[in-house]
Amino acid sequence: MAARTVQLPGVGILGLLAALVAAFGHVSAASAQQDIEITLESLGIEGSFRPGDWTPVNIALTSNLDDTSTVLVSFEIQNSDGDIERYTRQVVLAPGQTIRRWLYPHLPPSASAQALQNTVFTVRVYENNEGVPGRELASAPVSGASALRVGRPIEMSQEMIMVVGSGRLGLQGYATSPGNSALVPSLNERSEIINVQAEDLPDRWQGLAGLSTIIWSDASPQALGLDEATAIRNWVKRGGRLVILLPESTSPWGIGVRGKGNFLTTTSEEGSLLPERAPTRLEEVRISSLMQVLSKSPENRNPDAKMSIRLFEPEALSEPWEALAALPDEGIEGTDNERLAGGVYAIQRRLGYGWMVLVGIDADAIHRRQLQADGLPQPDVFWNRLIGRRGTIPTTTAYRAYADFKKLATRPISFTTGSGKLVLDMIRIGGPSAGLAMLITFGLFVAYWMLAGPLSFIFLRSKGQVRLSWLGFVCIATLFTVMTLVAAWTGRRILQSDAPVRHLTFLDMISGQPEVRATSWFSAYLPGYGTTRIEVPGEKNLLATWSPPPSGTLERFPNSDAFQIRTDSPNAFEIPTRATSAHFVSHWSGELDKPWDDPPNDRGGSIVQTVFETEPPSFEIGGVIRHGLPWTLEDVQVISISPFHNRLPGYYLLQQLAIEEPLDALPNPGIITRRKTWAPGEALDLGVELPGRHKMLGTKIRGDYSLTEEFDRIFNSGANAIRKELATSLTPNSVWEAGNNRETCLEMYAFFDMLPQPIYMKEQPGAPKDGMASHFQRQLARQTDCSDWFLRPCVLISAKISDVPLPVPLRVNGEEVESSGTVMLRWLHPLPVDDRFVPTTPNRLRSFQAPPLPNKNP
Repeated sequence: MAARTVQLPGVGILGLLAALVAAFGHVSAASAQQDIEITLESLGIEGSFRPGDWTPVNIALTSNLDDTSTVLVSFEIQNSDGDIERYTRQVVLAPGQTIRRWLYPHLPPSASAQALQNTVFTVRVYENNEGVPGRELASAPVSGASALRVGRPIEMSQEMIMVVGSGRLGLQGYATSPGNSALVPSLNERSEIINVQAEDLPDRWQGLAGLSTIIWSDASPQALGLDEATAIRNWVKRGGRLVILLPESTSPWGIGVRGKGNFLTTTSEEGSLLPERAPTRLEEVRISSLMQVLSKSPENRNPDAKMSIRLFEPEALSEPWEALAALPDEGIEGTDNERLAGGVYAIQRRLGYGWMVLVGIDADAIHRRQLQADGLPQPDVFWNRLIGRRGTIPTTTAYRAYADFKKLATRPISFTTGSGKLVLDMIRIGGPSAGLAMLITFGLFVAYWMLAGPLSFIFLRSKGQVRLSWLGFVCIATLFTVMTLVAAWTGRRILQSDAPVRHLTFLDMISGQPEVRATSWFSAYLPGYGTTRIEVPGEKNLLATWSPPPSGTLERFPNSDAFQIRTDSPNAFEIPTRATSAHFVSHWSGELDKPWDDPPNDRGGSIVQTVFETEPPSFEIGGVIRHGLPWTLEDVQVISISPFHNRLPGYYLLQQLAIEEPLDALPNPGIITRRKTWAPGEALDLGVELPGRHKMLGTKIRGDYSLTEEFDRIFNSGANAIRKELATSLTPNSVWEAGNNRETCLEMYAFFDMLPQPIYMKEQPGAPKDGMASHFQRQLARQTDCSDWFLRPCVLISAKISDVPLPVPLRVNGEEVESSGTVMLRWLHPLPVDDRFVPTTPNRLRSFQAPPLPNKNP
């Protein structure tokens, strides 16, 4: 299956240099007999990283000095301005000992992760001059390809899932596709699975910032150090999803046991994060009895295989734990029906803006038994609800059959839903006028070079006046100097006429929770020459210079300065300034000050979701929401997620060929409505906006407010319309971002993992006749996704607020500055989980089958 791709030029001399570094880089420092030997252990987690992210870098230092010394180790990166960013950390070295430490650079974007893996960086060790680099003691060129642990570089359009432990867990379906294509046919994004041991985890949360999910498998939690455990908790609080598989044969987590804990789930401030009561352990459970939540097929190489599982009692769960996934109430095979029916095998709780999940079925133990040819559990059946995904994933056997019978869409095409250019255009100070001024200045330089050089010489030679060349050069230089000064003055006036800071911010608020989460991209005009201190308060917050993906910018200054970013204060640094603007990205969490301190709330009438046990079931939503923000909200979306769990994927037969069904159901169906504006103090009555009972029919709520149908209309139908433009010179991405789709791009980041997945089967409803399958992909803003909320009842309101100050308390040289820009507000209101609808609907399992292929050579 051939996907549309852009071929990149080779890396040339840089690639050759990287190859030499790969061969000799990790011993170069030692062979030079420096006072300190430098070894790059890994670039990324187990050598895997994604461009444009904060990335953990593990450095080993061995001291040949005579005395114990305190030094600064630095990983150096050239940013988009051409300056050197020194990511530093203090290290105490003892003679003859090797110390390993993590550094956390913000890697530049790159259209090719492989090229960035081959890029040569520099690690230096300096004397520690009260936290400032002093005399250089050692240095070494390094690259990801030269590390002791070389992993798989991950493209910016791909997701990362980390497994703590050695098992594969049946997750490979998210990462593999037929023919080794870069795209998984049935999914928007491909996910890379990274296995790591507990003792090899980063010790700061920014080292985990690029991950969507951490799955803790067979590693011991007692192997986790305090700093590493704190890093995981902080990552969860910022929006990460931690899934803990409870082992079949041991109880290392000590659920419900006083005095038994670990650094990850027990803290001095919050106490135990685990439930107060342990789950019930059931032994000798036939794995065939669990097939409803493991597979689309009942096949089992060992029908007598048994295991132990753990089930939770919903009524005994201590807040804030709630039921997430349960076995069906009926239809369980064999004699286990009575003790398994409706059993809750997974629960979850919110921690800040992220989630902790406990799973009582040991997927690692099941996968190691090799009970099905294509692996068990199957990811779309077992894992989608646990990690917050949508879509079906055919097995390797199914993909092969679909290809043989020409059922697969043969022309996959990717739409980047919001590239770096979209963000850059929104935050550029002075807007298009500033860009025009820069273009004029560049044009003047080119014109000056042509006129002062070859054109003037050719003209004077044709007139026989070559002796006047120097006089002509002086006149042209004077004229263009004046013109350039005028252009520069005009450009600076354009910059100064705008707010000193322009931003795009994704602002998330949970009802009743004082702390908010904000991801911001902003440009700041930094007048004068020298250095300027940029800070977002809070040492756990993150700040970095930013360059737009996929390939950054070429706007580099001829001179290069170095500046320091400390590991323990990644929220602030002093940056070189040249009387121009610079671009930044920040991740901030904290409490809002005025004028942002009166967000949406339901004080005017509590939000209530009423469920009717009709056949099929239905629900209605009521309550009144108001906001006291001093601006009118625009492009308002109101979404209500129902309490009904959708049935898991299975097979049906189409001309003797087994087809997945349902193909692309939301985990919980929902409803949606839109309104153009929402004024301050105006009542938003949910009973009026989303009126009546909303009935579950099949796998979705049908009618005017169906969330599934609205997503299909916006994204699938929108992509089909854009295909008509492909004959023009525009690329799919530029067409998608054009015009009104810019707002759609900004909206979809709130629920990216719940977007419609590709229509990958030719006979699938809505499949285009041209055989194209649309894959929606992203290159940034992964940390802003709220898709986990689609797994439970809630109300989600998203809206745009234009020309408003930055909600993040940004400080420039210690002072807050004027700012203006766009805020994408997402307000989240949790509703109670209805335990009656958590058990999955029984599926009629059937083995995958395909008719015999016709004999082409009788």
